[in-house]
Amino acid sequence: MKKLCSIGILCALLLGMAGCVDKEAKEAVKTYVDTTSVSLKEQEQRMLASYSSVIGMNYKDDNTLCMELVTNTIPMADGLVGAASVITETITNEELLEVHELYVSYATEFVDALRLLLKAVDEQDETYTRAANEKLGNADTYAKEFRAGLQELKEKYKLEEE
Repeated sequence: MKKLCSIGILCALLLGMAGCVDKEAKEAVKTYVDTTSVSLKEQEQRMLASYSSVIGMNYKDDNTLCMELVTNTIPMADGLVGAASVITETITNEELLEVHELYVSYATEFVDALRLLLKAVDEQDETYTRAANEKLGNADTYAKEFRAGLQELKEKYKLEEE
């Protein structure tokens, strides 16, 4: 009887601790969604606006492209990678860390692609252009995986309902 009582108390304690862990995890994800990801998104949008201003339909010439990349886009991308990396050090929840690391990979691939694009223009070498495009594709994949992972966490902790 004494062993049964001890097992019952142990189970109750473990279940209680699991509830605390879930509450802490939910709070970590909520803080990330409400604060951290908003800050990163703002930096990312400024970087992408700079990049978009000189590619595709907005392309004028190589000199304009290079100037924008060197003076604005790449420094903003470096700042985004730096900010995301600092945030990595503050995340203690493993699930959230795994998702956030996808964002760091996205930002890193994107800045690497920008540097390759700059090199492609400087050297007029299509090899660098292809490598830059591959990195942009990788960055896009990481971004999609990040959004899906974050959405999964929001659903798991029922953050959409609040």
